[in-house]
Amino acid sequence: MAATASHTPGTFCWIELCTSDEDAALAFYTALFGWTVRNVPIPGATYVIFRLEDRDVAAMYKMTEPDRARGTPSHWFNYVAVADADESAAHVAELGGTLHAGPMDVGDHGRMVVLQDPTGGFLGLWQAKQQPGVGVRDEPNSLCWNELLTPDSEASATFYRRLIGWETSSMLMPEGEYTVFMSEGTPRAGCMQITPEMGAVGPGWRTYFAVDDCDETVTRVQSLGGALRLGPETVPGVGRWAMFEDPTGAVFAAIAVVDA
Repeated sequence: MAATASHTPGTFCWIELCTSDEDAALAFYTALFGWTVRNVPIPGATYVIFRLEDRDVAAMYKMTEPDRARGTPSHWFNYVAVADADESAAHVAELGGTLHAGPMDVGDHGRMVVLQDPTGGFLGLWQAKQQPGVGVRDEPNSLCWNELLTPDSEASATFYRRLIGWETSSMLMPEGEYTVFMSEGTPRAGCMQITPEMGAVGPGWRTYFAVDDCDETVTRVQSLGGALRLGPETVPGVGRWAMFEDPTGAVFAAIAVVDA
């Protein structure tokens, strides 16, 4: 398994699960992906680091009571690596976004920002210090892709091009035009406009995990108390994917990518 020691700016570098039920989420993901656990004490709580073959692969923390009272659902939250969190944060408002937290230091691990783009999607920015982010990605049972669902793909693309420095390209999918965010010629993430056929879907970034067999993953998710939301479907030349809810309601996707 290839180790990831650092992340190029513009790369999704960290993911964390905010959950209403730590025990249920812990049992589900360790069984589904074979992750092990390292607990990190933080003031008033525990920050759970999920590991895959002794490398950090994701994290989890318990939802606060104020968030629970507001009806915040369990969710996966995503971070993009940036060279300078303060510089990036300084441009959020002028580009039409909203700065919700930071820039702030997270101990000596790094410096973070939480923002909301002009169409409603939340995203974290991470300037690494001692913690570069996930130690493995694009391998089975690890992060492999992130995708923005938005009511206005053009506005979203403009915002992220200017803020993150991504370039964009487009491809036609069965559901409509799909925008690919790129840097240094490498695809980093995707963006799709929300359509009526998607139902009651709000804007936000989705987290995809690589798997060896999508259909087998569907069976395992359901046997572990999760639910199938979309798929499984095959995208020619890309892979076979499905979208799920874990037992606490957090949405995530899995994809078995075809070999190039």
